[in-house]
Amino acid sequence: MSKNFGLIAFLSMFLVGCNEPMEYRYADEPQTVTCSGANLKLMHEALYTFEIAIAEHYNYRNYSPSTPVYKENGYAQFMYSGITNTAPFVDIMDEHSKTVAKILSEQDELWVIKDDQYQVNYKGKFVSCLVSNIEDQEIREILQSLIAADAIESRLLSPPLRKRAVNTVDDPELGMIVALEGYYKNLLNRNLHLSSSNE
Repeated sequence: MSKNFGLIAFLSMFLVGCNEPMEYRYADEPQTVTCSGANLKLMHEALYTFEIAIAEHYNYRNYSPSTPVYKENGYAQFMYSGITNTAPFVDIMDEHSKTVAKILSEQDELWVIKDDQYQVNYKGKFVSCLVSNIEDQEIREILQSLIAADAIESRLLSPPLRKRAVNTVDDPELGMIVALEGYYKNLLNRNLHLSSSNE
């Protein structure tokens, strides 16, 4: 009887694992964002996927992935074009980014659809928590003011974010905002997540 129970338990765990919508490549990395209101496993994967995609794309000087400057450079370069929606998104994204974006597109709590375009849901529980927990007080207050005025626009967001590009690596809530606002939103609005994927 106990052998059968053990076998059933093993098969159940195996089958549940097989139902994952994608491979979680960064599950063993430190969980840096703990806000409720969204699938944290997915959001964790989304943040790391974004950071690696921009770090790889902008790594012209061949920084080692084990050094802080690897991600800092990625953020510094991406902030100038990503927040203004002009980054070379097709060149930056990889297959894993497409897969993550597709699953993010199904997370209603993250998005508001306006004029057939994805907009980050800044009034949702998860994103509100992100904003409240941004370490940089000035950018936190700027974002809160823009949200209160319903005035989140790229031209207003980009100057303060650009000033903090390198520091974003150490402020994961801000990094998640940049990932959603500057990267995934643009992949979704360009329908890049719908292109064929081998994952």
